[in-house]
Amino acid sequence: GLTDTGGFFSVLLVKAGPREIQTPVDAPAATGSAGSEDVEFILKFLADSFGLEPDWTEGWSFAHRGRSIDVVPDDHFPDLPFAVDDRGFSLVRINGRVPKLSTQGALWLGRRVTRQIIDLSQEDAWRYIKGQPVIVPDGQDSEFGYAQVRCLRFPIGVGLCVSAVSYPHVR
Repeated sequence: GLTDTGGFFSVLLVKAGPREIQTPVDAPAATGSAGSEDVEFILKFLADSFGLEPDWTEGWSFAHRGRSIDVVPDDHFPDLPFAVDDRGFSLVRINGRVPKLSTQGALWLGRRVTRQIIDLSQEDAWRYIKGQPVIVPDGQDSEFGYAQVRCLRFPIGVGLCVSAVSYPHVR
């Protein structure tokens, strides 16, 4: 069957060189807008869950858009005479009981994640990519919930760790 990778092949472009940061008046912002408390709560949840450094959000803007929180670099707000919708990419889905880190978010955070990590062998990584359950290797730092999935220490996505017959699995 086909596997929906949820945007596995996303690209993040970072502008080089000095630039004055200017935010359009009507640009969505995570601070001072409706729902900003929710955004801050989710960002703290991500930092606590994935062991992120306190400064992990510096240089980035976060906005609640529908069922997700999107992220865009602070320097990507162009100085134009008309409004621009800087979408960035989806960092986390918030429509479930527990916020779910997106594949783009897992790839973007990369090795900054220090908790909730599942490091798979190449064989298990292929099972994961095909959408098959994978038995989590012993000694992995993961609890029940979403975890960053890695192969050979490189992030490849997000998995849900559940308990089935006393063996944690990634789905």
